[in-house]
Amino acid sequence: PDYKQLVGLAIRPGFSNKVKELLGGINGCTHITELISSLATTAFQTMAGQGMQNPDRKPFQLDRCHALDTTGPAVQKFYPLWYRGAGPVADPKGSENH
Repeated sequence: PDYKQLVGLAIRPGFSNKVKELLGGINGCTHITELISSLATTAFQTMAGQGMQNPDRKPFQLDRCHALDTTGPAVQKFYPLWYRGAGPVADPKGSENH
């Protein structure tokens, strides 16, 4: 029943700390509470592909993990506007832009 406190809690900075405050110790299960933090991260990252971001601003997920390093191949392919690597930006149609 204590987990009902999560209903309506916004997933934003401070979410994980709030979850631990509400459900830490004997107020919840350590394992489930830890999984909630992972769920929040997953939900937040999922929003990246939903067109909910301002196209003129660097996407929030870039440079927050190894796979989305702005000098890496994933950003080169999927976020060419924000690519900062040494190689040419790959054209989605197969050719390369220099």
